[in-house]
Amino acid sequence: MEVFFLPRLIAELKIFDNKSFQHCWSVRLHAKLDLLGENLKTDLKVDGEIICPYFREGGRFTIDNIYYVQYGDFLVPAGETEFAKDKTFGYQSSDLTEYIEEKSKGRYKKEQVVTISLQELRALNIEKIVDKLIHVTNFGKVVVNAIDACDVKVFCIAFYRALAQGKVFLFRTVAGIVKELGAIADKPLLTRQEMVTSSGATGGIIVVGSHTEKTTSQVEQLKTVAGIRFIEFNSDLVLEEERFQEEIDSVVKQEEALLNQGVTVVVYTKRKLLTLDNDSKKDALARSVKISDAVQSLVGRLNVTPAFVVAKGGITSSDVGTKALKVKRANVLGQIRPGVPVWQTGEESKFPQIPYVIFPGNVGEQNTLKEVVEILLAE
Repeated sequence: MEVFFLPRLIAELKIFDNKSFQHCWSVRLHAKLDLLGENLKTDLKVDGEIICPYFREGGRFTIDNIYYVQYGDFLVPAGETEFAKDKTFGYQSSDLTEYIEEKSKGRYKKEQVVTISLQELRALNIEKIVDKLIHVTNFGKVVVNAIDACDVKVFCIAFYRALAQGKVFLFRTVAGIVKELGAIADKPLLTRQEMVTSSGATGGIIVVGSHTEKTTSQVEQLKTVAGIRFIEFNSDLVLEEERFQEEIDSVVKQEEALLNQGVTVVVYTKRKLLTLDNDSKKDALARSVKISDAVQSLVGRLNVTPAFVVAKGGITSSDVGTKALKVKRANVLGQIRPGVPVWQTGEESKFPQIPYVIFPGNVGEQNTLKEVVEILLAE
């Protein structure tokens, strides 16, 4: 499978600037969205599912239906990355039509997937795209190729025209298409003054759950920031119930002591993923859920309000936001770095009006986590 050299691709297409991109997100297709499409409590019948993983800030591009992840100056097929080797959510296919067949266990054949090509988008062949969407039925799958916002903009025009003719779709996408659907304007990256409003009497907390190589290298870079304290949460103790609970209690106590002293603290799980002989996917997932619940409790059990919260990892950031912080409504302030959004928590949350930084595990370069924390700590 071809690996694209990104600068050459940029030069040929003449649409990108030379800024570096960050890594983010990979599409996961499983039965849950199918169930959602089939059981929505509405009179509307869902015709199809739009799959568009384009995310420029995260270095995610789809070319000839192949989903690519950016590594430095290269675009690597997603099926050849570390994310594809995940024991619970892993996959083999980089071609999204084959990926859909793989993840649906053959329920949706690759030949049945409707694809919107870059050639159609660049030719502004909107009527052809509309016609394709009009003929999608029975929760059929639609893959949208895209390598720049202009591709997504063209698709959105066609989508709205199909919508006007009564078509109904669910979306499995990231922020790239949402931004274009809503015509959301660009804004500068956030400064500390726009996020941190407390007096600085307490420190902030950074919780790291992701085990990706990228996250581990980012934590190592973060250790070069003066004045931050690091606590390793021994997540391997998940196999010993009593000791696991003692470890949670101990870490929370250490966090509170440091936060009260105005010290920012980083809590991270053991960097090597726990694996067992003859392990099953079901057992591995149950263990991961238990560890994730413990990680979010390291924020949820705090009795000290931190100046800010950063959660590193997709599941970690979801659990910290919904379970630990109990956020039901938040003001999205913007991005602190490309692909790293910041919420201002609502009044109903555990810690109202503080900045909550949602940092996916596979986003950013080696220094990005360090840069985020330095911005939050800046005077």
